[in-house]
Amino acid sequence: AAAISACAAGQQWQRAVALFDDMAGVAGIRPDVVSCTALVTALASAGEADKAEAVVQWMLAIGLKPNVRTYTALLTAMGNAQQWVRAVELLFAMQSPEAGNVAPNAYTYSALLKALGEHGQWQLAEALFDHLEQQVLGGGLAANLDLSLTFGGSSSSMAGAGVQAQLAAAR
Repeated sequence: AAAISACAAGQQWQRAVALFDDMAGVAGIRPDVVSCTALVTALASAGEADKAEAVVQWMLAIGLKPNVRTYTALLTAMGNAQQWVRAVELLFAMQSPEAGNVAPNAYTYSALLKALGEHGQWQLAEALFDHLEQQVLGGGLAANLDLSLTFGGSSSSMAGAGVQAQLAAAR
């Protein structure tokens, strides 16, 4: 996993995939959540969101449960690939039994909000933030995140528009 992570840091996703394949094939080492997450991170850092998602789907198919770091890396990949709807849908889907019942953490939310804010998707980010503040954290999220950094200093009222409405508008 350390060698795969080094490939991620060096933007060498093809090498990370080759190492992963060698580990699982030639060396006969069963991949674990750490090595798979390292591969997802390598693919995410290279903007290969579809490949990163395929790794997570493969993990689920073989009964290897992704963890919150795995999903955070995948959300980052989707955000960087400007796949907003898929990223927000994944945020909710990862909590389902089919996806391993993985609860997002502050890093997960921050990664998605940051990607949305950096790419000008402030309306969707704000709708997501409002949802998180009301549904997940009981109104305490604002104390934990710096909105001026997350949204690049922009602020606007959504007049009650929710995440579902923003997802529908983004399609």
